[in-house]
Amino acid sequence: SSDLTLRIFSVQERRLLLRVKSYIHANSCAFSGDSRLIASGGKGDLILFDAETFAEVRRIEHQSQPIINSVTFDPSSRYIASGTGGHNREPTLVHVFEVATGEEVFRFEHQEDVISVSWSPCANLVASASLDKTVRIHDLSFLKYRRRRAIQAVVEEVNQ
Repeated sequence: SSDLTLRIFSVQERRLLLRVKSYIHANSCAFSGDSRLIASGGKGDLILFDAETFAEVRRIEHQSQPIINSVTFDPSSRYIASGTGGHNREPTLVHVFEVATGEEVFRFEHQEDVISVSWSPCANLVASASLDKTVRIHDLSFLKYRRRRAIQAVVEEVNQ
């Protein structure tokens, strides 16, 4: 909300469960696929909260401090994508970050503000919609190979 809160509601009980104070104006929020994290995006930062304790787990900074309009986790909860709007003539981008490290692993530019991002259930595709009147589909199947290489590097390091 623009009042700097993230609110958690029980749909079954039809009531507010918790109001978490944030440090940024949030435009979008999403639960991770495993329901362990909640992401909140607003001006510049993507904040990950523990879904049980609501404590801040990680803050992922976008270098150019854009407005984050949309966030989505991949089905495995290993990656998170954000769609941003231009700020001070900065490009409008789709960013993909590794949740565990906060490292950016992919980015794609639109001509105008990205207003929505969505991850496919197969975990290979991210769709982004923009004010430039386009919907783009980004193939992120290379992330599977990235994970394999990272695991293989750890195994090799342990074996040495």
